[in-house]
Amino acid sequence: LFKKGEKADAMYYIATGQLYLKELDTLVDAGEIIGEIGIFSPFKQRTATGICKTPLTVYEMSEEKMIQLYYQNPRFGFSIIKLIIKRFIITYTQKKEYNDD
Repeated sequence: LFKKGEKADAMYYIATGQLYLKELDTLVDAGEIIGEIGIFSPFKQRTATGICKTPLTVYEMSEEKMIQLYYQNPRFGFSIIKLIIKRFIITYTQKKEYNDD
């Protein structure tokens, strides 16, 4: 679906299937949003490679549309911020566990 380092100009909702995030060794299931971190990043780049593990149905939301919804619907914006923070905490915790060994 995308490669690490590519321009991040959209986020995705996975309607069906599974996406594998290579660098994070993580599967993303149907019902999840992916790609939001790259949109908010000052570098505007993908942070991981997304590989389709099964046939996927995805819905794409452009950066422009996402920002518009962020300002129009504070609940939407707050949920995106919570998702980004959750993912950073999970990633940080996993890396810290590896470094503690």
